[in-house]
Amino acid sequence: MDEGKRAALIKTIELFAYGTIHEYYELKATDSVWTLNDAQVEKLSMLSVASIARKQIDGINSHSSTDVDMMTDTTTTTVVPTKKNKRKSKGGTNDMLSISYAKLAAELHIPNDGTSYNDKDHMRTLEDLLIQCIYSNVISAKLDQASKSLKSEFY
Repeated sequence: MDEGKRAALIKTIELFAYGTIHEYYELKATDSVWTLNDAQVEKLSMLSVASIARKQIDGINSHSSTDVDMMTDTTTTTVVPTKKNKRKSKGGTNDMLSISYAKLAAELHIPNDGTSYNDKDHMRTLEDLLIQCIYSNVISAKLDQASKSLKSEFY
């Protein structure tokens, strides 16, 4: 195996270890990774959902301890203020993470044909992926169709 193919293989394996589908498409444009089949793309997309949620939780946990600072635009990611909005470490219960479908779709390259995401044409594809993640225990969350977001309690 020549050095270029070996480097592409290693980069592809690294994507499954700690990369995302977004990174895959960026690397694919430069022929820096192997081309994945449909099943591999789906698996990397599922792992990416977990990475996106983890990144949002880590970002929220890195904020100061005041709950006021955690509110963001509802089109991206929010921490829903509830009576349970105290940190576990402070003796309270869990926070509620909410990630909008639009943000998830952008990160997951849905749709992948270069057009922009719209609920009418692409929500079903996104929800099918999220349902697969939930049923496969990749994430623990619920779909909220009213607010068009993925919601999960976190610790």
